[in-house]
Amino acid sequence: MSIRKREIPIIILVLWLMVWNFGITEIANYYSVNIVAWIVRILAIIYMFNEFSDKTKVKRINFLAGIIIVAFLLYYCIRTQNTRYFDTIFFLYALRKINYKYIINVVFKTQFFIVVFTVFLSFINIIPNEAVFNAGRQRYNLGYIYCSYAANMFFFTVAHYFAGRKRTDKFNWWLVAVFLGINQIIFYYSDTKASYWGTLLLILFEIIASRFPISTKRHRIGELMSACIFPGFALLSVIAGLVYNPNNAVFSLLNTISSGRIYMVYLGLQRYGIKLLGSDLTWSTDHTSEYLYVDSSYVNILLTLGLIFLVLICLGFARVAVKSVRNKDLYLTIALLFVAIHCFTDPQLLDLRYNGFILLCVNAMVYGEAFNEAFNEALQNDMDSGGNAYEFKHNIEDYRRTT
Repeated sequence: MSIRKREIPIIILVLWLMVWNFGITEIANYYSVNIVAWIVRILAIIYMFNEFSDKTKVKRINFLAGIIIVAFLLYYCIRTQNTRYFDTIFFLYALRKINYKYIINVVFKTQFFIVVFTVFLSFINIIPNEAVFNAGRQRYNLGYIYCSYAANMFFFTVAHYFAGRKRTDKFNWWLVAVFLGINQIIFYYSDTKASYWGTLLLILFEIIASRFPISTKRHRIGELMSACIFPGFALLSVIAGLVYNPNNAVFSLLNTISSGRIYMVYLGLQRYGIKLLGSDLTWSTDHTSEYLYVDSSYVNILLTLGLIFLVLICLGFARVAVKSVRNKDLYLTIALLFVAIHCFTDPQLLDLRYNGFILLCVNAMVYGEAFNEAFNEALQNDMDSGGNAYEFKHNIEDYRRTT
């Protein structure tokens, strides 16, 4: 069986997700995550060298925006010494012209298998399912190295499923029932409330969305509102930390509901302040000393990487959200909304192990055609027929002449 060139980055993505997502489970005790990750990374580098011959034209302003995002990700990689962000750069480039529904579906299927497989192994005692006593609660890890990981991963899994659906797909009630059952099981054992309710509400809103007819009109107000989703929650999280008052009853209640996360945002902003390029800091997650870790993705990015990078990331996700509205892809729009809300209190916005939507940022900003239904159909037909770069180029030109 032959493998088409355009399938190679997808295969590398699946391997990468398997390596790193199993790397935060007890299964990681049976293999070296870093060694296997470097094997996958070498495959990615070889593919990149082969891709430099790509001659597809891109608007100069969009190309510049994409280069800036990639440059700051590289800066993030060097600054944090986290090699996963180098891998993210590769996928942003390699998947830039692939049908975004196809990308999201691949991420969903891979994540779903990993979550179910890990939880199942923990239930039959092949890997540990350790109990943790925290603030008077007994929580189970469900095969992961921390008790909230399974719930957070499953939230993103469900978000990817709905975002990957096409408008013409029939609603799969059996799969939704499976999602609800797994969500309930994970909540029962891990007691992770935010991800549990987030998953429940996400499913509810997507069911409601499936009942609405698709409008043929362009909704500029909807585009404007979608553009404000990620910048809005970023601004809200920063404001909440700046104006937080521990003596105020309302703030005290919100801080309790968020498990002390708002106070951590307040403490982080007070200690490090807002800087253009962030601060050289080390989080203190050892409970034997003073604990300081900001869970909010937006403020975490702001403190570690700075205001410029936070603005760029928000603009990238805003572009994806606007494209989803223009494409009348209500499933993707709702999924992005819930991801933005989730990242208000959780740190997974830039973590590709969880959030596959980051792969769409450069896709939307540099190769915006990949978010157009007509373009997607032309590209998918080309891929299915084993088309080459010449045919792909003419697909783009045909699309541009007809729009």
